[in-house]
Amino acid sequence: MLAKIRLSRYSAKLTNSSAATKSPHSYLLRNYGTKILSGQQELSSITWLEQNVGKTPAIARGIVGTSINDAITFDQRNGIITFVWHWNAPSGLIDTAAALADTTNSDYLLLIRDIDAIAAELKKLQAANIPVLWRPLHEAEGGWFWLTNYHGINNLIWIWNSVDPAWYPGADVVDVVGYDSYPANGDHGPVSTQYNALVSLTGDTKLTSLTEVGVMPDPALIAVYGLCWSWWCTWSVDYVSGGSYNSLDFLKSAYTHPSVINLNGLPAN
Repeated sequence: MLAKIRLSRYSAKLTNSSAATKSPHSYLLRNYGTKILSGQQELSSITWLEQNVGKTPAIARGIVGTSINDAITFDQRNGIITFVWHWNAPSGLIDTAAALADTTNSDYLLLIRDIDAIAAELKKLQAANIPVLWRPLHEAEGGWFWLTNYHGINNLIWIWNSVDPAWYPGADVVDVVGYDSYPANGDHGPVSTQYNALVSLTGDTKLTSLTEVGVMPDPALIAVYGLCWSWWCTWSVDYVSGGSYNSLDFLKSAYTHPSVINLNGLPAN
């Protein structure tokens, strides 16, 4: 069994969120420390899992702007939706401090243009009453990506995706913290170093998640180490179906572990 914890200390900033949005966070909280939810990017990879492993993950992940209809389809199956925003710099590398200091400059206007465009996509999910585990500005400290109330969007559970304290925006704007894990092939370890870093980052007051994984962690090892990962979400294509990152035997073992919740284990909407 995973470590037992005092749930009262885990906070979220869901004050203005819809009831539908609070529901999945409450569910994750109730299972935190005893269960881990399975997750997979892209419906095509989910279909592969269903055909070859015989299981459907509880969480489906998409890239906002490319797979809204897929998200609606998976929600209709009673699944949980998560999205990442791959926000490309709209005019090359932007000095965000300078851009935000002047609301008339072209970089500022480009940033607002992008936010408005993504907000329009998220509103489609809000209109369908679909809550979203929302991960913008992911892997913020990594160096490979650049780095509102305005739109009235209330269907988002905000995920901060970095273990570096220098980048943490603060507990008042974060619901869940996460780490993207890409260990060497064959390393199905529990990702304990990064888990402990996230716990330290938040003072153990936020749910922790494996927001993106290449080689999946072994749920049995997560249990042995007493870690409270809320969910994992595997990258698509070869990472799930290629056989070198996660073998078919391992996938079957992971998806049938007693601590793992798949789609059929989720409560009805």
